[in-house]
Amino acid sequence: MFSWLWFMSPAGAQINSPAGRTLFLQNYMVRTDLKVMRFPRLLRDGERIHDPLNRQVTALVWETSFAYGLAKNTTVMAAFPFITREMSFNEDGGRGSQRSTGLGDAMFLVQYDGIYNRNRLGGFTRLSGVFGVKPPTGKGGFSTKSTDFITGLIFTDFGPRWKFSGDLEYVITTEGERVKRGNSLSYDASVAYYLLKPPERRDLFLVLELNGKSEAKTKRIGLRLPDSGGNTIFLSPGIEYGFRPNMILEFSVPIPIFQDLQGTQLGRSFTMLGGLRYVF
Repeated sequence: MFSWLWFMSPAGAQINSPAGRTLFLQNYMVRTDLKVMRFPRLLRDGERIHDPLNRQVTALVWETSFAYGLAKNTTVMAAFPFITREMSFNEDGGRGSQRSTGLGDAMFLVQYDGIYNRNRLGGFTRLSGVFGVKPPTGKGGFSTKSTDFITGLIFTDFGPRWKFSGDLEYVITTEGERVKRGNSLSYDASVAYYLLKPPERRDLFLVLELNGKSEAKTKRIGLRLPDSGGNTIFLSPGIEYGFRPNMILEFSVPIPIFQDLQGTQLGRSFTMLGGLRYVF
């Protein structure tokens, strides 16, 4: 039973999570997902204002992640994003656009699930620690040019019908090319309802997440930039479908319910994420 739980725990996992975050023992997993984001709103101190350039920014992030569950409750993960960004705007009475593509900064994580570990009939409870680094491996404007450090906690409770997970993740940034992005705190809560029981092996989860992030202001040459930092919260309904015992499709639509951005920034109005997890 416990081996089944370890194997099936990638299903019902949090969808809007970095890298190949999962729970299993001595398995490989590849996760690939595409996130589409639109930023058509110009906000000033959280309130929408008129944008004379009528800017419309669309970003596509295709991320491929690899995870391996070691013995002793440890999983190692790596994520590699490829980003396409397009901005359209009004200029001199006409319509213009700019498009750029490139690799973003890779991320390397170690997840230790042994802080608290309890198995029970039909489920388990875990408290995990996450530690990682995000070196400046990206190209051009898709890299922060700094080495960032990641630490966090993940709580997971998996039962016969319900799965709950919650996490806190803190990112400590460093300075790159005289610019330092603000440190950030991300927090998530996810509830998944298991519609189909084994042994049907057609696992279907309904997932509802709350995803929040608080980021400090960016500094340039030691001076804080007024148009940076802030708080965002998304409500993210989604589904996960295990159409094969080792293959899981996932889809989520994060909806912004709170955007308190500092100064004048583009606010996000639409996000869609679709992905595939393959365990072997």
